[in-house]
Amino acid sequence: MPAFSPCNLIQERIVAGDALDETSQAHTLACASCARVVAGWLALDSAIADGIEASLAVPDGFVDRVMAGLAAEGRASTRLERVFGRPWVRVALANIGLAIAVANLLRMLFSTLLPVASLGGTP
Repeated sequence: MPAFSPCNLIQERIVAGDALDETSQAHTLACASCARVVAGWLALDSAIADGIEASLAVPDGFVDRVMAGLAAEGRASTRLERVFGRPWVRVALANIGLAIAVANLLRMLFSTLLPVASLGGTP
């Protein structure tokens, strides 16, 4: 197993976002390679942060429009949506679907176990 140099370990900790101890901080100030990694990483991090902040502009009145849309959407439910929205209706439909699935499974199982009877032959 190859041994990692202190530079590799420190650079990995910088990229992972871990806090550096005093010895590692002193090393990054003295080592040109580590100083380049720190400078590049800070530049990348600030560019990403600036890009995110610039793209997150919420227009005026956005919250009011969303809340008005939700209120209007809540009032526009049909009778069918109210019926299927009830928990007992959903449970009943799920049980009906389960019964149909079990019936299909049994039909397939018996048709493979009893091929003579399923093909119309005599037992």
